Amino acid sequence: MEEMKKEIESMMRKDYRTFVKALVSIETGEEDPDLLSEMVEKYMKSEDWMLIDPHFYYYGDPEMAWKEGWEW
Repeated sequence: MEEMKKEIESMMRKDYRTFVKALVSIETGEEDPDLLSEMVEKYMKSEDWMLIDPHFYYYGDPEMAWKEGWEW
């Protein structure tokens, strides 16, 4: 896992926008480069969009998840 994390971190440092665009393309199946660019720009400008689902952050803290109204 550590080797994979280092590779991912390297890609993020090299070109974060392209990294995000590739990740969004993989996860959504979207291939249109213009639409992907638009999606990434909206993500980069957003205060509340997250690449990682917030559930991952609260998974280890059920009390916080409950306060947010999430059920497991």
